[in-house]
Amino acid sequence: MRARIKVKVTNTGVSPANALGVQPTTARLFWNAQGANTAVSPDYIEAGGAQAVPTLPSLSHTTLVWEEVILTEDRGLFGVTARLEGTNDEVNHNNDEATRYFRLPPVRRSNRGD
Repeated sequence: MRARIKVKVTNTGVSPANALGVQPTTARLFWNAQGANTAVSPDYIEAGGAQAVPTLPSLSHTTLVWEEVILTEDRGLFGVTARLEGTNDEVNHNNDEATRYFRLPPVRRSNRGD
């Protein structure tokens, strides 16, 4: 499936994010070769190239867009993981990655017979 993916990156900290960082912060998209099976360790494969994340003041955000990402289906679900890289100066790394699963809407069939 080809998809347009938008990722909102928010700085919930009290200081500007990446203001003092030597390595710039980037965001990448991945899909998991293990599919929707969360009982095994993920095997990530890159789905979207790196995009630079600008320096974000406290409590601000930015939205990054990947125009055409190819995702694979597993049991009717399409999973995509967004990961921040270059956040070495951050104290909390628990929010450097997020995975979301999407399902295609059901196809509606017409009862008119056409």
